[in-house]
Amino acid sequence: MIEDIVMTANNLELDEVQIVAQRYIKREDGLLIYPRKEDLKTAGSGYDALYNIMISGLTVDRFNGSVTRMGEEVSLYIDGRKVEYREFQNIQPSSIEKIEYIDIPSGKYIRDKTVINVILKYPTTGGYLAVDGKQNIGYLQGDYNLTTQYVKKNLIYSFFGGYYIEKDHNKGTL
Repeated sequence: MIEDIVMTANNLELDEVQIVAQRYIKREDGLLIYPRKEDLKTAGSGYDALYNIMISGLTVDRFNGSVTRMGEEVSLYIDGRKVEYREFQNIQPSSIEKIEYIDIPSGKYIRDKTVINVILKYPTTGGYLAVDGKQNIGYLQGDYNLTTQYVKKNLIYSFFGGYYIEKDHNKGTL
């Protein structure tokens, strides 16, 4: 004789699912770093973001705009293009997707001792404007910068302008 089998509902309900990935991915030539939102939230510049991420062995001087490793200057890149102080300073921290820390450079970075390459994420439409200025009262000091970027589908329009002026502070003192 065949008996009936009765099944009862046994449901397990989840409130939320959280997927956690590694922030630091070790590669042959260094690290690939995905910054947390907390790292970028309080940052006002590219140097602040790099300082907040705290890469072991790097010294980030946010005020003078320098990055060193074991006393040697680190080369700074944005999307694979070498940049100077002002352009790195004006990175929108919220636009940072990932950071490549390369301590064994090869290929196009072969002439550098250590490399930081910031990879930016680009929206399909939109843009930003960043203005940076410094002036000391009295004998001229200067340092004015402007960065703007507009993205429309696959086209990226970028503009960077900077100005620096300085006079000798030792002349004319009382």
